Amino acid sequence: MSHPKIVYKGRGGEVDFTKPPLLYVTNSFADSEISISSEISSDGIGTYISQFQYVKNEFKISVVIWGDVTSVLNELSVIFMNDIRHNSPGKLYVNDTYINCYITASTKTNWNRYHEAVTVEFKIYAPTPLWILEKTYSFFNGVSSQNEDGFSFPISLPTHFASKVRPYIIEEPLYFDLLAKISFFGPAVNPTIWIDGRQFSVTGELLTGERIEIDQLTKSVVKITASGETINMFNSRLKSPSMFTALIFESGLVEYNRSFPIEIITYERLVEPIWK
Repeated sequence: MSHPKIVYKGRGGEVDFTKPPLLYVTNSFADSEISISSEISSDGIGTYISQFQYVKNEFKISVVIWGDVTSVLNELSVIFMNDIRHNSPGKLYVNDTYINCYITASTKTNWNRYHEAVTVEFKIYAPTPLWILEKTYSFFNGVSSQNEDGFSFPISLPTHFASKVRPYIIEEPLYFDLLAKISFFGPAVNPTIWIDGRQFSVTGELLTGERIEIDQLTKSVVKITASGETINMFNSRLKSPSMFTALIFESGLVEYNRSFPIEIITYERLVEPIWK
């Protein structure tokens, strides 16, 4: 197994733990823990498991910082504290998977006498102890990927949209039911799709260059205009059944009238990062 790529992305910036002046040493991301709740069987023989709970939400990463140590430490502190101050977790990526978390503490050892190197162990807290792997599915039929003015996204559509007529399928998750972000791209009126027979719909009109995003992870529905303005569409969503409960996977079939482009980003939740 090669050394993982480890990057923290927060409100105040990014930190690459595997790039100078940081020299990655070790981490505890491979650790996982499942708590078991059990009760005595009714016949008094043995127990039965009533619940599994994923409880590993604290991790550590150690690095050596070289060079202008004090400046680097000050910069890291600003980035990490920005997320804590706003009560908004950053994303810690290990290769292609990430966990929403905060950097809550650091322990510094092995300072050299000229402060040109120091070993730092960072403590990481994840409110939800699951790693996320995002997969993107983009479906596009019969609509130009660029408008007459030739503007770039969000006016036009992402260049990776597929245009071939074929069944639209999303992949089966490894462990848990999927969460997803579903985007409708204009022009469209009352855009609607079905995933495994379950309806996702928003009442309203989308013009060319506009999109609606239904995000199950953040439980939000917004419209993004061509100018980048965000409009809350929460009350225009299909309310029953709820669009925010996880996708119970059957065949992964996506159905709609194919008159407008859609994009589905699935959030696959894992108990450990995916190693390479």
